[in-house]
Amino acid sequence: MLAAGFAALIAVGTLLLMLPAATAPGKTTTIIDALFTATSAVCVTGLVVVDTAEHWTRFGHVVILVLIQLGGFGFMTSSILLFMLLGQRIRLRQRVLMLEALNVSGIGGIVSIARNIAVWTIVVEVLGVLALSLYFAQNGDPSQAFWMGLFHGISAFNNAGFDLMGSFSSLTNYRGEEFLLIVIGVLVVFGSTGYMVFHDLAKARRWLRLSLETKLILIVTSALWLIGGLTFFWRERTNPLTLAGEVWHVQMVDTFFHSIAARTAGFVSLPISNMTEDTTFLTMVLMLIGGAPASAAGGVKVTTFAVLTVTILAVMRGRMQTTILRRRIPQSVVMRSLAIISLATVLLIAVSWLLADFESFDFLPILFEAASALGTVGMSYGITPQLQDASRLVLVAAMFVGRLGPLTLVLLLAQKHQRDHLEYPSETVRVG
Repeated sequence: MLAAGFAALIAVGTLLLMLPAATAPGKTTTIIDALFTATSAVCVTGLVVVDTAEHWTRFGHVVILVLIQLGGFGFMTSSILLFMLLGQRIRLRQRVLMLEALNVSGIGGIVSIARNIAVWTIVVEVLGVLALSLYFAQNGDPSQAFWMGLFHGISAFNNAGFDLMGSFSSLTNYRGEEFLLIVIGVLVVFGSTGYMVFHDLAKARRWLRLSLETKLILIVTSALWLIGGLTFFWRERTNPLTLAGEVWHVQMVDTFFHSIAARTAGFVSLPISNMTEDTTFLTMVLMLIGGAPASAAGGVKVTTFAVLTVTILAVMRGRMQTTILRRRIPQSVVMRSLAIISLATVLLIAVSWLLADFESFDFLPILFEAASALGTVGMSYGITPQLQDASRLVLVAAMFVGRLGPLTLVLLLAQKHQRDHLEYPSETVRVG
């Protein structure tokens, strides 16, 4: 149902973007362009093959924005909200699917959780839209300020990375604009953290009362921001193509914004192709890790990364159990984490290999685009608009799998397993 729901949204979006009213005068939209854009919007990725500002009309922009919002909510949350608006009864099947999708316990309160997610999303987005509208009113065309604020506010909160700046420039022309980057960065953080974490914070109000998942998300997310920001600052501060010559506080804002956006948002204030290779590689790692579960973020999720990292450290110390903050992690969760990251690695290899087979670009840009699509991030080395149709279809599949793959794998692995009737003798093998 989850896969079919997202596929249906993509199909509807593709048809709407194929309408003449969606394409700007003098432009031509192929079915591949429409499919790629709709998939990128529904999967809140942000990779584009045509410039969003220049290729689409206002109607096309509205279609993209609606797809972003529905994709950011998630199919099950959007479906339940639609049922609520229509006055339809929420059946047990929908409740169970959303319970699994949000990874929460207690099926009785799932409808109220969906309602709270909607209210929380609207409140945060409204505040972000107002702040961005104020900025664009003072630093652009006042008549377009609200629309610019609305589009970028929703895009930022849902970690989509779509923009209306033109010329595939993202936010590179706003480098050093501290207010704009901070507001978008805050919206990205809220969207990639998710409602459940803030709900737990409001409910517990003390660190000791927080759930282990919330603690993990806060600790790992903060560590990744800090490590990414400081590393980017250290490596790019002398790069004449990015930060060299800028005052230190502008450098800090740009690098920490990049550290936040790299984990799933897709906005860039520094051109990716101008960065050093080690900075580019670290960006790919952050893209694949992603954000928190049950959020608008993509990637394998910070909790998955944390569980597997701690498990590796435990094995290195000769311990048989994975413990985090004095809590033992069930073996089933460890195995799911291993399966998810292994799957992501295999998919990255497969997508990169296919793109390298179809295209003649250097391997680093190809690997970067593959990681961006699978992590549903949207940062680009600049080669996506130049890709052949076959490569674009590969990235369409990568974005779809990146949005649904880890989730559907968890749902699959979370099912109750029947006990085998036969138990075979054990025998060890050498590994490593």
